[in-house]
Amino acid sequence: VIEKLDFGTYTITVTATDPQTGRTASCERTVTVEGISFEAPTLYIGTKNTDYDLTADLNAMDENGIGVDVYVKNQDELVNAKETIVDETTGEETTRFIKGIYYVTLAAIHPASGIEYTFEREVEVVDGYYLYAPVLTVEQGSTDYDLTEGVELRDADTEEVVEHAEITVEDM
Repeated sequence: VIEKLDFGTYTITVTATDPQTGRTASCERTVTVEGISFEAPTLYIGTKNTDYDLTADLNAMDENGIGVDVYVKNQDELVNAKETIVDETTGEETTRFIKGIYYVTLAAIHPASGIEYTFEREVEVVDGYYLYAPVLTVEQGSTDYDLTEGVELRDADTEEVVEHAEITVEDM
C-alpha cells in the first residue's frame, strides 16, 4: 500500500515470479488516483445565529481541480447543541446554541466515479467576537504577501464585520 499519493496518474512496474521455475514476467500498469479534496477553515457561528450555511467558505475539488457541489450529510451534533432559554419576565422562549466546538459531516459525489467523499468540518459556536480567517495561499518563495489578507473581526450575533479593527500576526 502506498499512502498519501497526490491526485494524478502514475505508471508502476508489476513483476511476478514463478516459485518453481524462477521465471518472471513484468508489465507496466497505470494507476489513477482520483478523489475529492476539501479545504475549509473552522466555521464560527454565534449562539443566537439560526441562519447559517455549513458550506460557507468551503472549497471542494476533484483531482482535475474542478469544483464539485457539497451537501450536508450529518449535522446532528450541532443540531443537538441547542438550548431553550425562558425570559423570567416575559415568559418568552428563545432557542440558542450552546457555546462549544462541534463537528458536521459534509459530502460530495465524485463526478466520474459516483463515489461519495466526506469531510468533517469544525463548527465553533461563540459569543461576542471572532476572527474570520479564510485559507491564504502563498506561492513558494514569494516575499510579496500579507498574512492578514482576508482576515476580519466579526460580531458573532450579527455576523457583521467590525470596521477598522486592528489585526496583527503574533507568531509565525
